[in-house]
Amino acid sequence: MFKTPLSSTFIFVDRRQTGRGKSTNNRQKLLKRIKDSIRNAKPEDIDAGGIKTAGSGAAGGFTNPVKVARSALHEPTFHYDSEHGEREYVLIGNDKGGGEEGDRGFLKGEEFPVSRGGGRGGSGAGRGGGNSEDDFIINISRQEFFDVFFEDCELPDLKETHEKDLPEFINKRAGFQKTGNPGQLAIIRTFKLSKARRLALTKKSREELAELEAELEQLMSDDHEQDVTQWAQRMGWVTNRIQELKDKIDGVTMYEDLDHRYRKTEKVQVKASDAVLFMLMDVSGSMDEDKKRAARKFFSLQYAFIKRKYPQTDLVFIAHTDEPEEMTEEEFFTTRLSGGTVVSPAWALCHQIIRERYDANQTNLYVSYAGDGDNWDGDNVLVLKEIEEGLIQKLRHCVYLQVGHIASNWAGSLWNTMQSIANTTEKMAVLKINDDSAVFDAFKSLYGKKGLKKK
Repeated sequence: MFKTPLSSTFIFVDRRQTGRGKSTNNRQKLLKRIKDSIRNAKPEDIDAGGIKTAGSGAAGGFTNPVKVARSALHEPTFHYDSEHGEREYVLIGNDKGGGEEGDRGFLKGEEFPVSRGGGRGGSGAGRGGGNSEDDFIINISRQEFFDVFFEDCELPDLKETHEKDLPEFINKRAGFQKTGNPGQLAIIRTFKLSKARRLALTKKSREELAELEAELEQLMSDDHEQDVTQWAQRMGWVTNRIQELKDKIDGVTMYEDLDHRYRKTEKVQVKASDAVLFMLMDVSGSMDEDKKRAARKFFSLQYAFIKRKYPQTDLVFIAHTDEPEEMTEEEFFTTRLSGGTVVSPAWALCHQIIRERYDANQTNLYVSYAGDGDNWDGDNVLVLKEIEEGLIQKLRHCVYLQVGHIASNWAGSLWNTMQSIANTTEKMAVLKINDDSAVFDAFKSLYGKKGLKKK
């Protein structure tokens, strides 16, 4: 038997600020391995609890099971090397074994065999084939999942516009006012008020004038031979009165200061946003429940991503059948609309909203469209024209997501239309998914940092 020399004893003192037995580098690697398991998870009920819950990041009592390999939780520790050095052991019993009578025990100075593989993780001869370690199942909240899943995601080609640090104002018409400079005079409005004033001031005079003119006409036609004097007096008075009334009416001035109206303008602050994301979804009759579920799941993930990482971003929701309709977020994710399919009006409405509400030079504009690719065949030309002639130049990025299997010739033609746009510009991304299980991979391919092209 041999004793280990005292000089071979080592004492390690960890004086770092981290907890004892915790290596910062190894801990980060451990967390990374766990995060990878979370990122690779695809929770089924990620959109449960409502869209507002997803956007706010509240746990809301909803948890999602994530499988984490047991090996991912392993942290390296110090241990003695079982294959080198000398040690002193106290072993109970002194029997060589074998079960035969007359076998003597080990004597002092003799050597006995030691299994070299038994001290390293149980990899000796007795180890069974196959993995005996079970995976961990951990429940994480929706907020925890989003925190990890969106960690390496970002909007493509997002520009910082420093001009937004100062508020920008534009002059906008705000009705009329009674004072102003001649260049602001609203001529038509002024004339209408003048005419109304003159009619009001001369109402009684005009009514009396009409009665006297009727009487004068009667006097002119009556037989007045019996009382010429009385007729002449009445005729003279009526004639004079008519002239007085006409002079009175003509004496009312055409325009007075109280008639004048001037165009009024006021400064309105331009809506400043880091970015604007338009969500366009086909809800026509060809979109069955499975397709709608996949589209809404993609938009739910996109909604949560924007709300958490880009809170200053505006969201615009448009659903369409053969006619488009701008909706609130609740309506967009719960609408039961159905009907025919015409795609171009939805893109036209999107373009109209951009022109009316946002400055394309100062705002990062993004558009995402999800549908099954069904469209009236003659409308594809209008879609191509709407996107290529003006809209795509204003956008930072555009996504066309086709859900479900192609079920008609129209689906193929719309896909080809979008693909032709993607072939001419990097701003357009097109992709297909068959069902909602592919939503997470599709999202990562669009917004994962590794997949973004650096410019």
